[in-house]
Amino acid sequence: MKLFKGFDDLKAGFVMIRRPGLRRYVVMPLCLNILFFGALGVWAASGFNEWVNWVNGWLSESFAFLQYLLWLVFGLLGLFVLAYTFVFFATLIGAPFYGLLADKVLEEMGAKTAEETLTPARFLAMIPRIMWRELQKILQYLPGVILLVILSFIPVINLIVPVLWVLFSAWKTALEFLDFPADAQGQSLRDLKRMMREDRQRCFGFGLMAWALTLVPIVNLVVMQAAVAGGVRLWLDIEGEQRSRLGKLTESASL
Repeated sequence: MKLFKGFDDLKAGFVMIRRPGLRRYVVMPLCLNILFFGALGVWAASGFNEWVNWVNGWLSESFAFLQYLLWLVFGLLGLFVLAYTFVFFATLIGAPFYGLLADKVLEEMGAKTAEETLTPARFLAMIPRIMWRELQKILQYLPGVILLVILSFIPVINLIVPVLWVLFSAWKTALEFLDFPADAQGQSLRDLKRMMREDRQRCFGFGLMAWALTLVPIVNLVVMQAAVAGGVRLWLDIEGEQRSRLGKLTESASL
């Protein structure tokens, strides 16, 4: 199944970021992730403790046993929200470095020559463009997020909302990390979406695996770099397949 090929793309990404030529481009976003995750964790822990103390004071003695259940439920919910928040801001803050990493992976895979890769001056010049592109993606995600939040308050329908969240998050994650190589090669978001629709299963599998690993503490510090590298591999394969199909159509039309 092509779904599992998407899993393989992410696995390949983990292998690629360990290459000597790419390690230094992984270190900077990794340091940013560690600092941001640590600060977010401290803030979340202090807020959670305050909330637990408030709940303990609110529960009567006869329902005190519920505090352990609430600890478990809201602790898991808190971890989920923390992971989502971390990925959102870490991707936004680290976007220029992920763009640079994608550029270097493209060079390693022979899709760019050394002359085409980024110089320090080009890197600084591309930062505003990358941040604007991230904002565009956020604005495109918002309607889906708002719709899912609204559906979560509708009885019966809200039973399937968790499944819809997973589907939405997987596709959004695939789009996010495939966009770095697409942008490095001058493709628009519209072109990227069109190309993703050509290989939905593989893209979905890639996004699903990457999204799931972003919810795992510690692993989520490096999975984004692996997703960028794996996204380059997936992007080049999709692009190559589409060029091959286009070449065959052109050849058959000329006969």
